[in-house]
Amino acid sequence: MNTIQPLALLAVLSVSFQFTQQAKASDPQDVFSRGARQIVSITERHENATSDVTSRCLPRIRRLLKSGNYNEARTTADRCITELGEILDSARTALRTTCERCIDALVQMGAPDLARDIHDLCVRASSRMKDVHDRAVNAIQDLF
Repeated sequence: MNTIQPLALLAVLSVSFQFTQQAKASDPQDVFSRGARQIVSITERHENATSDVTSRCLPRIRRLLKSGNYNEARTTADRCITELGEILDSARTALRTTCERCIDALVQMGAPDLARDIHDLCVRASSRMKDVHDRAVNAIQDLF
């Protein structure tokens, strides 16, 4: 297990607790605002982690290819792509948990319009994370 997975689990548990507490003590607009900030934060962390992996992997793969180490370059690329997939999976888990908790809290508070707005934000965030992931994977695959 890499270091991202325990951090993602901790983030999911933290978010779950946050929204449970928010639903008990906040007004719907406050829950919406906190949820939206958390969704943006998850998306940004995913983008940053993806960028870090890509920035680390691309130069290494290029060096290996340039020196004629095709098999090692392919193995490195496969590892990098796997790591990118793990990052995406962790981010999606955190996003899904955040979205579900926030939507549930807003519905329970009688704010279905805000719940729909959070849902729409979640869909856009998930799509953006997938696009960022796909671009990173394509950048690696394009080296071959």
